[in-house]
Amino acid sequence: SMPDPEHYYLVERGPLALIVLDSDLDPFQPVVPGDRARGAEQLRWLLDTLRELRERSSPPAWTIVAQHHPVFGDHGMEPRAAALYQKIFDIYDIDLLLMGHLHTAAQGKQLQGGRLIEPEDPHELRRADGMLQIVQGGGGRGLQAEPSEADWLVWDRPRHGFCAVRVTPSALVVVWTGEGGHPWEWVRVR
Repeated sequence: SMPDPEHYYLVERGPLALIVLDSDLDPFQPVVPGDRARGAEQLRWLLDTLRELRERSSPPAWTIVAQHHPVFGDHGMEPRAAALYQKIFDIYDIDLLLMGHLHTAAQGKQLQGGRLIEPEDPHELRRADGMLQIVQGGGGRGLQAEPSEADWLVWDRPRHGFCAVRVTPSALVVVWTGEGGHPWEWVRVR
């Protein structure tokens, strides 16, 4: 069974803190009428959890947030909620935002201080340049017809597959794997 509350929770393993959020629980404009209170509860829980992680004598080396919707673009979160969550992710130094919703695989630009950072090398990123954004939505139904040219993306490739995230105390690596189990793209943050 899922941890309580099952719509948002924290999982910790080794150097990793994984925070899973329900991006439909918008504190401003909920998808389901009446969910505004649940959105506010999730927001309070997120702030309390991030504060507690930061105040530990030995905080996790890496913090990843996973949620369904991107924080940018036409298919992202409602703009007020997106702006608020971007600010929270920046203040608490979230390392990776892992998203779905878009039926594609994509690497977003790093986000720091409300600015998108264009990488010098899309495979080797500096942790100091901000939160990495990854979309992996190629696991289910049909793919989007064309790659997106949205300004927040480094690249976008509508392909079926999955991505795996590996963390060590000194690095975070994302590897995209396609049909047949063959890796086809990667990025490392140090």
